[in-house]
Amino acid sequence: ETYAEDIKLYTDRALGNVKSGIEILDKIAEIIPIPITVNEKNEILIRRENRMRNALISVKDEIINTLIILKDMNLKIGLISNADIIDKKYWNESPLAQYFDVVIFSCDVGLLKTRY
Repeated sequence: ETYAEDIKLYTDRALGNVKSGIEILDKIAEIIPIPITVNEKNEILIRRENRMRNALISVKDEIINTLIILKDMNLKIGLISNADIIDKKYWNESPLAQYFDVVIFSCDVGLLKTRY
């Protein structure tokens, strides 16, 4: 993760300049000081995608319950996220998706929200 969070790579990913998961891994491999095989890159990609899928699919009940309460109050809910193609890959499968009226991922619009 240290290499994945390299500021230039993070920015390129989050702005949508890196268009695929394997391209992200290729760019990470370029800055890691040891060689990485194609098989290792593929394994890392699978693990990263699975981690993000799990985060989006296995949502705590209290989070869902809070969103239900907000929707019952007729509130509009939006999500703005600095995310890359891997981060958002499973968004549409997430139980969270149905509760948001508007979703903006930085990689789709080419803009980052501020970090502060």
